[in-house]
Amino acid sequence: MVGHPGKQRRGRDHQAIGHITGAEFDRSFGVNIKGVFHGQQLAWEYRADGGRVITISTSTTALILPGYAAYDATNGAVAQFTRILARQFGPPGSQ
Repeated sequence: MVGHPGKQRRGRDHQAIGHITGAEFDRSFGVNIKGVFHGQQLAWEYRADGGRVITISTSTTALILPGYAAYDATNGAVAQFTRILARQFGPPGSQ
């Protein structure tokens, strides 16, 4: 299973935090975090021995770009969520 969070705001993706509504912020988290969460649950339920679960994030989390706070927050959460699941359920040395 490969999961990739990718909800952005079309046309106004990278605005100052004061221009993003609470509903838009909630939608980004709802799609990006919950989508990966539910995908991981299904992958866990149907995984085969030796199967892998891969999540893909964005490079912008490391770049710390102005205007990306909401989007990168969702991708940072997905990255941490994935690390924890790998440590909890994967073989030693899982990333």
